Amino acid sequence: MPEAEAPSPESRLIFLETLVTIDRILDSLKPAVRNAFLWAQLEGLTCPQIAERLGVSLATAERYIAKALRQCYALRFGS
Repeated sequence: MPEAEAPSPESRLIFLETLVTIDRILDSLKPAVRNAFLWAQLEGLTCPQIAERLGVSLATAERYIAKALRQCYALRFGS
């Protein structure tokens, strides 16, 4: 990466601390909730696709995603 585009040491530290915090939040979730969230965010799966993968109802998959998003919101906004 060209030096002009490389993040500063301070930015890298903030980024790493944020990743550690997110990792802790994800680790605190039940495996199905964590998987649902990661599939939605990283793989772009829809709630029906997640429900099918997990073998749960659509409503349950939606609740899983909502729970994970609430955790992320609480991290970001402190609620």
